[in-house]
Amino acid sequence: MKTKYTILIAVAVCFLIMAFPSISGATPVLKISSGAIEITVVDGDALDSNPMEGMVTYLGSIGSWFNVTTGTADLGTNSVPIFDLNSISISNSLTVPDDLVLMFSDTGFAGNDLPRQFDATIGGTTNGTLNYKTYYGEGLFDLSNQVADLTFSTNPFSGAGSITAIPGQTFSMTQIITISHPAGFNSASSFNGMLSDPEPTPEPSSLILLGSGLLGTALFFRRKY
Repeated sequence: MKTKYTILIAVAVCFLIMAFPSISGATPVLKISSGAIEITVVDGDALDSNPMEGMVTYLGSIGSWFNVTTGTADLGTNSVPIFDLNSISISNSLTVPDDLVLMFSDTGFAGNDLPRQFDATIGGTTNGTLNYKTYYGEGLFDLSNQVADLTFSTNPFSGAGSITAIPGQTFSMTQIITISHPAGFNSASSFNGMLSDPEPTPEPSSLILLGSGLLGTALFFRRKY
């Protein structure tokens, strides 16, 4: 009889664990390049201006550009990620500057070999041209599977793209933004891009109630018998 209620306790604990899912993937990485210059910012390293875990911020100059970019990997959960990238970029050059390329990636998200929908959305302003590409894959900066490829030259702009896929047990997500500006001073582009998986999950409060109820019932009868 006690074995039966031990199993019930184990099931209850599983529901309680599900109510508090883990956050984001492994360690988010931001890469910024312009021409031959490339800067890599890893969450928590010396170049990361953001003290928050799961968020990476670069603030500074690169080539003819001044850039402030923040990538956030922990807005969602490990199994339902929300992967956000926002930036302000200003170019100052007498000639046409080299393109500014922003790449943000993280891996270790839980796919569990289940079908899911990846949604990519972006909005912002630009004095030039902005291209937005998003991917999911297996490793960091894996560009095997494209979610969206959008180009904008209007001001303001917005767009979206999505695919349904089965990413495997674990997967990575990557956003790549390429900004082109004309020659001149104080040309600016800004945007917020989000790559997410809106797959619904059981509401945490419901899981807590169910798990707590099962646990209480199991403990009560285990003591009784």
